[in-house]
Amino acid sequence: MKHTTFCIGILFVLLLAACEKPIDFNGEVADPQVVLQSTPAAGDTMTLRLSYSRFFLDAMPFRMISDATVRLSVNGSPVAAATSYDAATGQYSIGYVPQGGDKLEIEVNVAGHDAVSATTTIPSTPAIDAFTIDAINGGDGEEGSDRRYNVRFRLHDDGATDDYYLLHFRGTIDRIDSTQRDGLPVCDTVTEEIYILFGCRDYLLLDQDEIAIDDEPTHYELYFNDSRINGLTHEIQLTVGIDSYFVGDSYGSYGYTSRYDPTSLRLTMYLSKLTRDLYLYRLTSRAQQDEFGSIFSEPTQIHTNVRGGIGIFAGSNTAAIQSDMP
Repeated sequence: MKHTTFCIGILFVLLLAACEKPIDFNGEVADPQVVLQSTPAAGDTMTLRLSYSRFFLDAMPFRMISDATVRLSVNGSPVAAATSYDAATGQYSIGYVPQGGDKLEIEVNVAGHDAVSATTTIPSTPAIDAFTIDAINGGDGEEGSDRRYNVRFRLHDDGATDDYYLLHFRGTIDRIDSTQRDGLPVCDTVTEEIYILFGCRDYLLLDQDEIAIDDEPTHYELYFNDSRINGLTHEIQLTVGIDSYFVGDSYGSYGYTSRYDPTSLRLTMYLSKLTRDLYLYRLTSRAQQDEFGSIFSEPTQIHTNVRGGIGIFAGSNTAAIQSDMP
């Protein structure tokens, strides 16, 4: 009986393979469009990436555009900013550093295509103060235990505007490498950047389905808007986690050891104010990545604000606070 069932299974698989039939695509193939990607940030030199869009069945890589003419206007006046193209990165560097309040308009001309343009205004710097960080009892870094910290700060939201925010953390820690050279002990110190997870249970910032359970650090980055705190001074409380890997014992072999120095750990909090276009672009891009590969997901249209092509031209302004860990 088992032998018969096995043979039937083999025959069924062969029949399925034999039923495969190539189907030619008879639909309309869209012409390539110019794709513009630039997210100017206050205090940073502007960069720009240009490419051609491609048909979704085309397996060829994206083609970069290296010979475009780029024009920039700031607050209605043309800016004679030097523009250079770096083939290694595929980016144009535009010799202008935007500041909060700048209204930027960019126009790109590519041979064989209509002019591509977009406009954005750099937001004001987020107003934050009263930053504190405290160790949570029990997170004392014993072996196998992650460290936990309470982080608090106040956000002064501008009631005259609708504001959109991105919050994330970065950390640095010293790694001490010990070995022997010419029979003598030698120690080298290397500073590493580490990603920081954090949790948030603020119902004024997040929807119910976004609230982290039991303050567990689950976010690398957090997007929120001021729809519930518009014009308010609001205290934000977070739970930050540091992986036990960075506060545990040393490791190594054959005369070589490495260990992290917990006393060197430094935390930097970044709060960025985004334009509405950049906020929607980031959220739709993340939604598309989350749904990639799922046969049950609905297609996600990534937000664009580019005229005459597709892409994003949208600004941001960031406030940063650095702190030693208690």
